[in-house]
Amino acid sequence: MSTTTFPSAHPIDTSGHDPLTTVFGAESATYRCPDLAAVDAHLANLCRRLELASPRFPALVALFRSEIDLLLDRRRWLELTADLTGEVPADAPAAVPAAPSGRP
Repeated sequence: MSTTTFPSAHPIDTSGHDPLTTVFGAESATYRCPDLAAVDAHLANLCRRLELASPRFPALVALFRSEIDLLLDRRRWLELTADLTGEVPADAPAAVPAAPSGRP
């Protein structure tokens, strides 16, 4: 039995953006997110925009919240891959050394 892969009816136009480091939002918005610091900067910007749009522009509020959800997914993915590879994210708290047990 052979399998055939068909191209998507609605492919994402990456327009030169790296799909491994870019979050594609609504209305052609792109967020370059190679690391946690970049994701956090985009999240902070969207939170500011959300504050300015509330409550006068409910459609923008919904849009910004959906974009924030996408970025939070990306953030979690970056955290998980860092956990799997043993890398420590730059914004992770410093490890606290274990207290001595008092036993030889």
